[in-house]
Amino acid sequence: MFDEGLRRNGSMADSRTEMTFAVAAWRLARMPELEPPPLTRDEAMRNAQRTGSG
Repeated sequence: MFDEGLRRNGSMADSRTEMTFAVAAWRLARMPELEPPPLTRDEAMRNAQRTGSG
């Protein structure tokens, strides 16, 4: 994946930046103290139906 980027433009900087973003995203995804992402409209509607009266 990163090797393809190296071959395409021949620069190491882009690959290193990609890797940095990947590691940052991985760390963010693993941090339990962060709030979960907001629900999409579909998920919110589904939850409302499930927990609503009826």
